[in-house]
Amino acid sequence: MNGGSELATLEPANESSTRPRELSAKDLRFEAKIAGKFASTRDLSGAREFVGQERALAALELGLGVGSSGYNIFVSGLTGADKLETLRRWIAERVSSSATPGDWVYVHNFKQSDAAAAVYLKAGAGKRLKE
Repeated sequence: MNGGSELATLEPANESSTRPRELSAKDLRFEAKIAGKFASTRDLSGAREFVGQERALAALELGLGVGSSGYNIFVSGLTGADKLETLRRWIAERVSSSATPGDWVYVHNFKQSDAAAAVYLKAGAGKRLKE
């Protein structure tokens, strides 16, 4: 420094590239194109799948793929997002190709009357046992 204060100034290399572009009202407008006619969004059915939820679907696949008992799947999200109905529909479609699990029934234990005995039966056999 030579006694006085020196200020460095930076100037953009190309002033036109740093200046924001002015947008028209048409540039700012977004229009969604939805097939079909409806009077209100209440007339529309819920989503058939989880849109934009790839990680959530991967977690659900993993959770449903666990073959042991004692595991839970926790689902959270915005209220009113129809997530429960979409989740039920997705699980029903997913398990429709799986084998039906067997039945667990609890019967009287004559050796220990205060502790029922659990018996595993083939799918549907529990209902026949009840009859």
